[in-house]
Amino acid sequence: MSDRGSKIYVQYISLLVIHFANHILHYTLPVLILYIREDFSLSYTQAGLLWSVLIVVMTAFSFLIGLISDSSSKVRYIIIFGGLGIMSLTWFLIAASSTFTHLLLLFALFGFGASAFHPPAMAIMTEMFEENKAKALSGNMVVGMIGTAVSPFIFAILIIFIGDWQTVALTIGFFGVAIGIITFIGTIMIGYADEREL
Repeated sequence: MSDRGSKIYVQYISLLVIHFANHILHYTLPVLILYIREDFSLSYTQAGLLWSVLIVVMTAFSFLIGLISDSSSKVRYIIIFGGLGIMSLTWFLIAASSTFTHLLLLFALFGFGASAFHPPAMAIMTEMFEENKAKALSGNMVVGMIGTAVSPFIFAILIIFIGDWQTVALTIGFFGVAIGIITFIGTIMIGYADEREL
């Protein structure tokens, strides 16, 4: 494999790691809602509304993110890292929230951040791989689904060892920040792999 080919695969792995982290940040939230409902004395309707607001905002902004992502490869990476940063920040803010209104706003903010990965990442991957697009995209999907599958167990393990959901929320937020810093440094060091595979 050529040096440029190696860089492309490193970039691909970096995107997979970010995708995995996105799903951890995203799909530990439903479990968190169970604890929030109890602490904030929310009805089931209010608890469900938190998730609904997140999904509505995420859906609404996904198309806009897709339009912006078509401008350049660098913009795509900025969007991806920005989204991960927003999702991580939201976990910190949720830990400090005190009212249902605050939670609604924060879940909406999280939905905005969550909309930022898939459109630009798919565009990057399809440009990276000319002959193996399906393999690359299916690998990305598998990693994301693994993140979804293990998220409840991760939250359960954290709550068992840590004890309170606020500290768990901070821990998950720090996890997102750490992944963002590591993958960002890696991306900067090897450059933007925005050309096709040789």
